[in-house]
Amino acid sequence: MAKKLGVSDRSVRRILKNVLKVQPYKFQKAHGFTENQKKVRLQRAKKLLRLAESGQFPNIVFSDEKIFPHFISTTQWLSNSPDANPMDYSLWAILGNKIRVKKYTSLEALKKSIFREWAKIPECHIRSACDSFVDRLKAIVKAKGGHIEPK
Repeated sequence: MAKKLGVSDRSVRRILKNVLKVQPYKFQKAHGFTENQKKVRLQRAKKLLRLAESGQFPNIVFSDEKIFPHFISTTQWLSNSPDANPMDYSLWAILGNKIRVKKYTSLEALKKSIFREWAKIPECHIRSACDSFVDRLKAIVKAKGGHIEPK
């Protein structure tokens, strides 16, 4: 994305991390899981699925901040699983596609564009991405902890 924008990778990462308070996800063609990672991923997906289906967290907040009442801790979260995080499998793509259509002449222009485009993402898109969380957990269980997206 940085190359297309005419800015450094570091500038894009810094804006995303420090200004928007999010971290980018880099798609990998074939991230492999070890058998142990699959086992842990499967166990955690089953546990989160049970919690979700019991209604214990109807309003999950996908954040790395522990200030929210329905926070999923790092011991509960599926590590190495961007396919389970709505920011990673959906919203970054939407934002990236909107931002990369233009060249920016300054870092400030890039920042403004990121904020502007983020604000334009309809709430229904964000809600839809978050609502698919339970279905993705089911897919992970069906895949026995393996990949649920094409490699």
